[in-house]
Amino acid sequence: MSKNRFYLICMNFLIVLILCTSFINASKTINALQEENTSNFNLEYNDFSTWRWSDLELVSSESIDDSSAPSFAIDSLDQVHVVWKDISGLGGSTEEIYYKYRRPGLGWSTTEVISTEGTGFCTLPDVAIDIYDNVHVVWQDQSNYNSAGSDYDIFYKMWNATISSWTTTKVVSEESD
Repeated sequence: MSKNRFYLICMNFLIVLILCTSFINASKTINALQEENTSNFNLEYNDFSTWRWSDLELVSSESIDDSSAPSFAIDSLDQVHVVWKDISGLGGSTEEIYYKYRRPGLGWSTTEVISTEGTGFCTLPDVAIDIYDNVHVVWQDQSNYNSAGSDYDIFYKMWNATISSWTTTKVVSEESD
């Protein structure tokens, strides 16, 4: 799971303090994901290798409104998998969970709405990769999906790398008072 951390990087006597979400992949490259706020919140990605930062890449390119609460993980092929909450409504709901991945040298995939079965507010996504490069995503959702009730529940979905397909969303939390 990703965590916000402060990274102190010393380079040519210059000290840079960065607040972002980052991971080091198998190629020993630092990968960073950050929220940028101009007229609305966007997600941007860059990496640090061979002693320099790459140019910023817009991750939430299809978004027309705020993108926030990002999480990302890196698989065994150094592909970066990103999930976030977005309020653009591309999937028909007001707050949805989006997914995108980046293949080294090939760029970003098209954005997918993965909270498709939900109709309520979705928030706080997190992503993890298992040893088979399956992508596991959890988030909070207020939908009454599969009789889960209208309170927030934890939803789960997996990208099966073997068959290149998402599973059906599952409600994994118990009903609470």
